[in-house]
Amino acid sequence: MKAILLVDGFGNSLQSLTNDTQKCLIKIKGIPLLDLWLQELNNFGISSVLINNHHLTEQTKIHIFNSKFRDLVTIFCEPELLGVAGALHNK
Repeated sequence: MKAILLVDGFGNSLQSLTNDTQKCLIKIKGIPLLDLWLQELNNFGISSVLINNHHLTEQTKIHIFNSKFRDLVTIFCEPELLGVAGALHNK
């Protein structure tokens, strides 16, 4: 089974936290939110995750490259924000 995570926005509602940090990398109890999501998806038997990314993409790439989830994840950089429907349409 496969999954897609849409983490491509700017995180405007969390702006004080997301100016320099990708919103999916904000830590909850010391663990990046992205890792919590990926662990749960893995627990449910998801074998492949596509991460759709736009804002601070390089941070997400570096994080995944250095994580235990690197073999589970493919990152797609959306050069121009297309919104949820546009992102899913292009996958």
